[in-house]
Amino acid sequence: VHGSLEDRITFPSLVNRSYFEILGINYNYHEASGTVGGPVYLPKIYNGKNRTFFFFGVQEHYGEIYESVTSVVPSQAMLNGDFSFGGKGFPIYDPASTRQNASGTWIRDPFPGNQVPQARYDPVARNLIAMHPWKDPNVPGVITPSGPDQNLLVERFGGYYFTRYDAKIDHQFSPAHRIFGRYSQFRDRSPSRESAELTAREFDSSILIPVDMRNVVFSDTYSLNPTTINEFRLAFSRRHSTRLPETYGGGYAQKLGIPNVSPLTFPQFAPTYSNLAPGGENYQVSQSFTVQDNLTKVVGHNTFKAGYEMIRSSLNS
Repeated sequence: VHGSLEDRITFPSLVNRSYFEILGINYNYHEASGTVGGPVYLPKIYNGKNRTFFFFGVQEHYGEIYESVTSVVPSQAMLNGDFSFGGKGFPIYDPASTRQNASGTWIRDPFPGNQVPQARYDPVARNLIAMHPWKDPNVPGVITPSGPDQNLLVERFGGYYFTRYDAKIDHQFSPAHRIFGRYSQFRDRSPSRESAELTAREFDSSILIPVDMRNVVFSDTYSLNPTTINEFRLAFSRRHSTRLPETYGGGYAQKLGIPNVSPLTFPQFAPTYSNLAPGGENYQVSQSFTVQDNLTKVVGHNTFKAGYEMIRSSLNS
């Protein structure tokens, strides 16, 4: 019987801050694994020495990081309709003033002072702003004709939680004939890195998406003679993931004043702040089944190989 144990750990105190990491960095990393293998032995029933062997391995990956992020959010002046940006702002034209002049050219009048009257706000936009989805600016940033930039400095969280399993059985009928079977599983429970700009997870599209992947393989290898070997293999793999936003079933379309939209989803807003897009529930399964046979023939100094492979894949989303 053979085995192994391994543990890798990184403490936050051992991680040096990079030059641009203004807020510092907090990083936890822990990865433990173990394996065991040997002959299958069942007291008074079966002794698989030199014939039947087992192997099992497991690995747990745990990581968390808090990193400083410089980003951009709308200022309070923008939310109030003021896009003058200290006189630097690009002109904003009133679409209600669209008309043709004497020469036939289409023209519009700019909003005085680049100030959009709040009375012109769509009720949905007004309701969204009232929910306070964006964090308030906390650093001066840079003012451009398009608005402020780099006016938010925050710490963002990201997590990595993986678990892996492998189990395998090998059996030798004779020196010329052997088989094996293997089962592998990968489990992912990592939350995506949260959006730095948003005030609550209910607005965030970066949410936990649990993923499970499974793989099963059976292989039969037979040496027909010293120069001819055949391998037959069956395999099955499956990937399953789900996504359930915190807004699911919350009736946010109705809260925002959007008619004829299911209460099970959150409307998507684009393009500038399109991260306000948690959407609705998502379920996805993909799988494949493989049948394969390979024949190898050695003739003198030459090796010839022939075979076939059939794969049937399916996806349900």
